[in-house]
Amino acid sequence: MLGITRRYWHHYEVTRAQIANDEVFVVEHEIGILGFYSLVIAPVAELDLLFVPDAAQGKSVGKFLFQHMSAHAQVVGATKLLIVSHPPSVGFYQRMGARITGTKPSSASVPWDRPVLHMWL
Repeated sequence: MLGITRRYWHHYEVTRAQIANDEVFVVEHEIGILGFYSLVIAPVAELDLLFVPDAAQGKSVGKFLFQHMSAHAQVVGATKLLIVSHPPSVGFYQRMGARITGTKPSSASVPWDRPVLHMWL
């Protein structure tokens, strides 16, 4: 658990409520935070957010976080994972084993269609 009220990474905000309600894990290094994910467990395991800053990309941080998240989801009883992806991230999730199952239409808060993926754990 982060000992903070909220943390900002680029345009992402992680609040105390999110940390209390979701499974939030952070990868830290002496140079700072290398990435994090937030997993919603109930009623369906859903990857709410996985973020790795540009400077840490290509160093297997995302792969490590995804594998950790998948294993953790299984430990808490999930058998399937839902991912509503930012379009440029779809290839990463497919390499991790997820399959595109649909599209979530744009909304007031997200002005573009987003691929929906699922993965059996």
